[in-house]
Amino acid sequence: MFRRGAPPYYVTSPDRLGLALASGSGIMGVLAAVLSALGGERAPAAIGVIAIGGALIACVGIVLVFGPVWFALHRAERRGPLTAAAVAGTLAFGLTTIALMIGSDPREATLWAMAAITALPPALAAAATGAAMQRIAYRRLL
Repeated sequence: MFRRGAPPYYVTSPDRLGLALASGSGIMGVLAAVLSALGGERAPAAIGVIAIGGALIACVGIVLVFGPVWFALHRAERRGPLTAAAVAGTLAFGLTTIALMIGSDPREATLWAMAAITALPPALAAAATGAAMQRIAYRRLL
């Protein structure tokens, strides 16, 4: 049935996709709460509201930005964890860099370098979240 050395095949279902979306949103919500706590917020209610708001915003962002890309990758049978991490990290890096450069002089190399360095932590967080979401959304067959 399966030959030795064949690439792994991943399958999913709607319930697994929903769990992956909820977990990715939750991870980003917790990250927002941790960052606000590190930034000086001490009220537990405020941190909880930030976590819920961050999760909701992340859910919308994941669906709107990564949803169409995920669909294209799924149809192209690029379903592995490295693909998910690379695409999520690249999208986050590019979007964050562009958002930081809005209103700046695009010819200034120093600004591009600072924007790229600033965009690395969100890109790494998105890559880790993408890998976690892939692990939840897909079941690996031989």
